[in-house]
Amino acid sequence: MLHIDSTMVYDLAVIGGGINGTGVARDAALRGLSVALFEREDWGAGTTGASTRMVHGGIRYLLYDVPTTRASSEDAGRVRRIAPHLTFRIPFLWPLWPGHRFLAETMEAFVSAYDPHARRKGGLHHRRLSAAEAHAIEPGLAPDITGALTLDEWGVDVFRIAALNALDARAAGASIHSHTEVIALLRSGRDVRGVRVRDTIDGTVRDVEARLVLNAAGPWAPRVAAGAGANVQLRPGKGVHVTFERRTGNFGLILEGVDGRILFLVPHGAETILGTTDDDFYGDPERVDEEVGRDEVEYILEAAARALPQARQWRMLRAWAGVRNTIFEWGIDADALSRRHEVIDHAARDGIDGLLSLAGGKLASYRLFAEEATDFILRRLGRPHTP
Repeated sequence: MLHIDSTMVYDLAVIGGGINGTGVARDAALRGLSVALFEREDWGAGTTGASTRMVHGGIRYLLYDVPTTRASSEDAGRVRRIAPHLTFRIPFLWPLWPGHRFLAETMEAFVSAYDPHARRKGGLHHRRLSAAEAHAIEPGLAPDITGALTLDEWGVDVFRIAALNALDARAAGASIHSHTEVIALLRSGRDVRGVRVRDTIDGTVRDVEARLVLNAAGPWAPRVAAGAGANVQLRPGKGVHVTFERRTGNFGLILEGVDGRILFLVPHGAETILGTTDDDFYGDPERVDEEVGRDEVEYILEAAARALPQARQWRMLRAWAGVRNTIFEWGIDADALSRRHEVIDHAARDGIDGLLSLAGGKLASYRLFAEEATDFILRRLGRPHTP
């Protein structure tokens, strides 16, 4: 049953218990705000849980979004220091293939440009390996590779880090509620003054008043904002992963799809995760798992089998998908969309006071996003800015 003081007016009500919502709830509570946090399912159950489960800087963003790579890498380093028990190093091999020598040199120059960002997370500088050295590390690699590059990234337990952000928020005084759905925004004229919530287990309904409501619902953010007549414009991206039983060895692989897109083979606990795709998606985020196509799974398997021919004999456990809440841009491929983040003030944008929304972002930079959002919230509430 919901244990909420109906006479209390919170400083902040947060909708969404993914990494961004729990991150803001924690930061805001630690800075003295009264916070109520609501998640319809369990912590990290949406976009956060459907990620590739790495705090990585995004090496491919070096081609078009260097600030995101830098910010993500710096913040991933901070996350590692805050929660070292939830992160683990993944050394990757990036196979090199026959062809003109210049291609390998270009790839090494590209990875060299990523070295300073890897160091921000505590990773090692890359090395270039001969074919024999690469096969000694990963005997299953295709026999025709000419060598490999190494690259360090960091895995993370996404569900635990979301849950522990929520628990840390509670330790700082926040009221946190999983399995609690926000069914309406409370209105006073055009303005938002709180949320109506329903316990999804026993059906209890309560009204919760708040000076500000933060919409951190990820790909559901447009739906939440529409409840107040506000607009959040996203370009949602569908990402598919395939999970196999855990392979031997602790090395991951950087794979290349038939279209040249970078994918990852990630050792994670008792599993090996392969992915991800990146395609525009305008369906219902709640049903995205039902729309994983055979061609999407085949695309991932083809990339794996090129580097590891035995991949087609591995025991597949499941295929799954999630939806990224990417900020809208027109006229570019989904794969090239920026992973930047933004705090939307609907008072300025839509003339609706009391409602803020989060859009965009990356798992690796959630802490920075939370800090920036809390700074904004403090300014809107007229509170002193505290670190």
